[in-house]
Amino acid sequence: MASSNQFRISTNGSVLEGFESDQVAVEFSKMFGVSPDKAADFVNNKKLVKQGLSQKQVDLFESKLNSIGVAVTVKAVASNDDQFSLAVVQPKAEPVKSAAPEAAIPASAVQTEGATVIPPATVQKKSLEAHRMECPKCQHEQDKGFDECKSCGFTLASSNDTEEDDEEEIFTSVGLIFPAAAAALGAFVWMAIAIGIGWEFGFIAWAIGGAIGFASTMTSCKGNKIGAYCAILAILSIMGGKYFTALSVKDDLVAEGSLASEWQEYEAEYRLDASEFSSVSRNETSIKTFMVDRGYTNADNAKDVDQYELDEFVETTQPFLEDVHTLGADFGPTDFEAAWNGGESVSDMSTWDIMWYSTGWMSLLFLLLGVSTAFKMAREGGNN
Repeated sequence: MASSNQFRISTNGSVLEGFESDQVAVEFSKMFGVSPDKAADFVNNKKLVKQGLSQKQVDLFESKLNSIGVAVTVKAVASNDDQFSLAVVQPKAEPVKSAAPEAAIPASAVQTEGATVIPPATVQKKSLEAHRMECPKCQHEQDKGFDECKSCGFTLASSNDTEEDDEEEIFTSVGLIFPAAAAALGAFVWMAIAIGIGWEFGFIAWAIGGAIGFASTMTSCKGNKIGAYCAILAILSIMGGKYFTALSVKDDLVAEGSLASEWQEYEAEYRLDASEFSSVSRNETSIKTFMVDRGYTNADNAKDVDQYELDEFVETTQPFLEDVHTLGADFGPTDFEAAWNGGESVSDMSTWDIMWYSTGWMSLLFLLLGVSTAFKMAREGGNN
């Protein structure tokens, strides 16, 4: 055989762009029937694959090796040595199964000297589909069979368990501490603002729920368990802030003598109002006139008294004046407190009673928003 037309083909220790060395080694092992370790040695180092090849043969081998991602070097040789370092393992012929059309040779394949060469693009696509997977956390693409993502370290389940991954429960001790600290801080902020300003703002409850949920997302926790935990913390934080606010308000009112001191200061005027109101007819015009005359409204005349003021007077002030007139001298400071606090004095009211007295439907709405926000943020975690 003439030496001028003989060639040798070797690997050059790298893989083609778009391929990974691990998968290339697997394909190389299958193609030449060698062990995975030996295949990896060929892929990652400069090794002779074949020599003594004709131009047509070397082109065939170069095409086949490129198709699985192996970068090669082809050189003309003067030797007439026909020794081969590796032989291609030809798969045994098997009958084509109609149930597996994907096993058919692509129409674009090239038939050369009894061997089939599949274009690199086709092999690459089928290889990626068969041996690749996508990390459900960071979407990094890598070979199947690994327990962790090479990019983010996320623990991987099988490629068929994607939905189970999405619903995975992660519940750690750190995930308990961060939201609890946020809940404690939220209760303190609620109390500080309510006592300092004298008003309770419902949107703060929403903000507390968001802060607890955000604290949970700072950890690796997610799922329904951590969501429920954070929802409970939101309830305790918001209601705790309201409770300690009510406790402070009660202590201040008791220390100041509350409404009892007001009765002592204005007792004479209240008794006079009660006496005059006893002779007033119980119709809107007469009541509005009394309200204007005795200063229970800012209106200058009866027709300017609006319905809200009238309803408020009839609901709260009228019963009080009637009691003052009926009881006479027996009506005292304690009765005055009870009249303006739903039937009991401040000193007799529990802290819970004062708290619920200041809780309206808007407070409950923002409580619900805060709790639901904490639950949703914690359940989804910080990986979305």
